[in-house]
This record gives sequence, structure tokens and C-alpha cells, in this order.
Amino acid sequence: MVVFFCVIDHTVVSIGIKSTKYTIDDKHVGITHQYDAEFEELTRKEQPKVKWNNFYLNYSGKVDRLQLQAIEARYFSLPETKVNPIDHELIITGKPICDLNSPYLLIVVPSVPSHVSIRAVIRNTIGSYGRYTSPFSVKLVFVLGRDGDAYTDLAVRNESHFYGDIVQADFVESYYNLTRKMLVTLKWVSVYCSEIDYMLKLDEDVFVNIPVLIKYLKTFRYTTDGSIHGHINSDSPVRRTGKWAVKWTDFPMPQYPNYAAGNSYVISGNIISRMFTVSEYLPYIPIEDVFVTGILGKIVKAELVQHNGFTYWLDSEPFPCAFAVSGKISSTKVSSFLMRELWNACTAFHTFC
Repeated sequence: MVVFFCVIDHTVVSIGIKSTKYTIDDKHVGITHQYDAEFEELTRKEQPKVKWNNFYLNYSGKVDRLQLQAIEARYFSLPETKVNPIDHELIITGKPICDLNSPYLLIVVPSVPSHVSIRAVIRNTIGSYGRYTSPFSVKLVFVLGRDGDAYTDLAVRNESHFYGDIVQADFVESYYNLTRKMLVTLKWVSVYCSEIDYMLKLDEDVFVNIPVLIKYLKTFRYTTDGSIHGHINSDSPVRRTGKWAVKWTDFPMPQYPNYAAGNSYVISGNIISRMFTVSEYLPYIPIEDVFVTGILGKIVKAELVQHNGFTYWLDSEPFPCAFAVSGKISSTKVSSFLMRELWNACTAFHTFC
């Protein structure tokens, strides 16, 4: 068993009492919020229902503009100590995946240990670009948690030995831990695959036309501030009840920052280590796309790039031949059978269609 660590040089986090100021790797991130005493006075006028970091919040989310500005400034000013350490042991390190060279595009698929057949289909379709000689370099990695069933975990180890494209960490596999899985991924990339140009994250039921995506990324101006590409959601309200509930104490604002829909998005490689570093200083939020592309993206000042070719939750199931000529990058609601059909349509259009 291997424990891995991520060390970021020149990392300093500091906060004063009367002002909030932090620096995370000064070359890349430096955000200063000047505390205003009148904001504190405003919060004292509200009848307290929830106390968060010296602010009083109403469950209704009704706060005035100045109070909201103060709350936002305090939230995005990181504390002195980690509140969300990602220190899980790697059961399967996946170290050889980028040993020889880091790819231009790393395809990351959060997977479930028992989904053996789904991984097989992805390997033989989208993931097969990594086995071909091509003008771009592509590699595939599946990231898994721990199943807990001895037989399943043994099967995953055997699968990894045969294909060499699995990373498994010692946390319990669950929907709640999907954010954790992606933070483990960011840490893994920072340590073992840090020279990539782009990371594509996609769900198991999403098909991506890799050549179309590569063509788009090649035309995009690669910036030092970094970028996140996808279907960008804006003005999304924070839900306090139900499956996607987030407590006021974990995110004390009524709306999330703009973020990329989680079924498929791309992050430029040059901001991944910064995103992971700041993630450990924020309360854990179990809504992966919001936390990774929205909150962390905002802190590192990444450019959010809307592209209509990326799919989102309300998209319909695609028709293979229509998708192949549409110029779209990704499509959701894709079964294993449909993924093979889409692959055939995109790689052998004239024969298949």
C-alpha cells in the first residue's frame, strides 16, 4: 500500500482579525478582501438563526447586498488550517500511467468498482484513442473508491494489473463521496501526471467525440490563468433540503458561482495543483461540479468557457449518425450499446450510416 503526498512550494495561508487576506502560491493566486466593520454591524441587526464565522444567517437566505458581500468575502478567504484534508491512501497508485510521458489530454472517468463491463466499453471506444498513433496524445484513467466486498476489490486489482488504467483510493464508494473522488483525482494528477495540457472529466454514461474536442482545444488560446470548459450553469440556487442539500454552515450564500455541468468538462492542466491545494481549506460540499469547477475555479480565477458542444442534464438521448455530423463534443444518457453505436458512427460514418 502506498501513501502519496502533494507538496506545493511557497504555500502561505494567513488571516488577520480586522482584515482578511490570504495568499495561495503568490505567483498564481493573490486575493485580498478588506474587512469593513459596518458589515459586521449589519449582521448584528438580524435575528440569529445560524451563526457562521461570526455572521448570523437566516435559513430563508434573505440577506441584504452588503451583508452578502461580506459573507462571500469571508467564505473565499481561506482559514489558517485545513478543514477538508484529502489524505486517503492509494490502494492502486496508477503511477505507470504517465511514467513515460504526460499526455496532451487525460481522460478521467469516475467509476464504481463493480462496473467492469462499462469500463470495458469505454476502453474499446473513447479510451482506445490512447492506443493509436495520432497527432495528439490521449490517456485514460478510471478513478474508484473502495467497494468493501473482498471479491470485488480483488477483481479490480486483477483488472488494473491487466489494463493498467485504474486508480483506487481508500475511501468508501458512494454518491456523497463523488466530490472526494474528484479531489483525489486532482491530487493524483498533481503528483503523477502534472505535465498534461488538459484533463477531461466525464461520467460513465457520457460519450465524447475526442477528435472534435481536440480540434476545439487546439484552437483555444492556452492561458497562464487557466480555463474550465463545458456547459456553464449560472444563477443556480443552493438547495437546503433533499438529495442535493448543502448546509448554510458549509456554503453560506443563496446561489452558487457559475460552474460547468458535471457530466463532461475540461480543466487546463496548469491549474489542477492550485485547485487541489485550496480545496483542503474549504468545507466539503458533496456536489462535485459546483465544488470543483465553480468554487475552486473561482478561487484560482480560472476562465469559465461556455461551449454549446458540451452536453448537460436535460439533453435527450443522441441519435448516432446525427451526433457524428453535428459537431457536438459530448452527449449524455448513453448506454453501453449506444456508446458502441456512437463510436461506429463517429469513426466509420460512411460505412455505418
